[in-house]
Amino acid sequence: MSRMTISDAGLQMLKRFEGFRERGLALPDGQWLIGHGRLSMAPLSQSMTREQAHHDLLKDLKPYEEMIHARVRVPLTQTQFDALASFSFSIGLAAFERSDVLRRLNAGDVIAAAVAIDAWRKTRIGGQAVVLDALVRRRALERAMLLESEEDPVAPSVLVRPQIDHAAAILGAPVGLARMALLEETMLAAAVPEDQSTNPAPQDAVAERIATILAQQPATAMALAAPASGAAHDEPFDPEGPDDLPPPSLPSDKIVVSAAAPAAVAERGRAAPPPSRRSKTFHMAMDIIALIGLLIFGLALLALAALAFTHGDAGGGPLTAAILGAPGALAVAMAAFYLAKGQDDR
Repeated sequence: MSRMTISDAGLQMLKRFEGFRERGLALPDGQWLIGHGRLSMAPLSQSMTREQAHHDLLKDLKPYEEMIHARVRVPLTQTQFDALASFSFSIGLAAFERSDVLRRLNAGDVIAAAVAIDAWRKTRIGGQAVVLDALVRRRALERAMLLESEEDPVAPSVLVRPQIDHAAAILGAPVGLARMALLEETMLAAAVPEDQSTNPAPQDAVAERIATILAQQPATAMALAAPASGAAHDEPFDPEGPDDLPPPSLPSDKIVVSAAAPAAVAERGRAAPPPSRRSKTFHMAMDIIALIGLLIFGLALLALAALAFTHGDAGGGPLTAAILGAPGALAVAMAAFYLAKGQDDR
């Protein structure tokens, strides 16, 4: 009996998910993408036919089919094999070998393995991990294919009324869903050679989109409209902005944010009122009271030191006088110094 390989239906599904590129697409890392997800290190000057892309895909799938035979220790249907072939081809050999999908499948828990497929729906766009719409759809189909069995258990709706699983609804909700078109735009923008950067059309479109989004918030619109020189204004900065503020008119190739933002911050700093005279007088009076208290405390220590010294051994003697007199003299000196200094400052 021959070893199981991906079926024609599974191959057509994989082609649909991988897409087809007749001409090579330059990637930011210097490689080229062509056909059904094939990478090439050399620049591609010729186009690829669908027949050639089909044979290349079968060749690229061989290591993944071998991995499934080597690592999966439970019987698989053809549909389940197709699901694992698509899933492993998507995430890579190393990731598949250490994934919870493989571990749970070998443990005999097909449902838990299918649920674990949903975890692999993120990719990096602009350095941030985001949920990608194409991966959400691909994972959903692979999960359904993995759950397919020869004899599906029945559950009549009149006997089994489902209840909402709030945990599944929360955990399964994608945060920050990104479209595949955004990933392609990012790759194209990063892969444009320097000698082709004279055409500003993609940059203009992105700049217009960002300007429109920023102008929708009144506070941001005020910051964008603020002069970059940071000159003083007659009115204080209003973070809410007037109700009838029209969106600022910005050129599509320039978005003045970094220069306007410091001006807005400086304007807010100037609008802060200085401390009132009453508050300043109150704090000064509290300082004087504290210094007078320190002065009285020091004089009291000096008086006790004098009594101890004059009464000789009965009063504690010279040692006690020194112990009391030293901190008393220091307290009197500090209080007198700061009282005199405060008088000069006033």
